[in-house]
Amino acid sequence: MNIAHPFREGNGRSYASMRDIKRKSLEELIKLKEAGFSDLHIGIETGYKPAFEMMNKGVTYEKQLDTVKKRFAL
Repeated sequence: MNIAHPFREGNGRSYASMRDIKRKSLEELIKLKEAGFSDLHIGIETGYKPAFEMMNKGVTYEKQLDTVKKRFAL
C-alpha cells in the first residue's frame, strides 16, 4: 500500500487537501510522518464560520475543524 498517495512531496513538506487528510487514519498519518513527510500543508480558506458556510464547500465547518485537529494530533 502506498500510504503517500495522493500527497505531493517536496523537501519533507507535502501538500494535501482536507479530503486527503480525512481519508487517512491517524495510524496512516503517523506512518507518513515516520516516512519523512514531516510537514503536511492543508488549504483552509477561512476559520470564520459564517464566511466558510457562504463558500458552500460541501463539508461542514465542524468537519473541517475535526480534520485540522486530526492533522495536528501528530
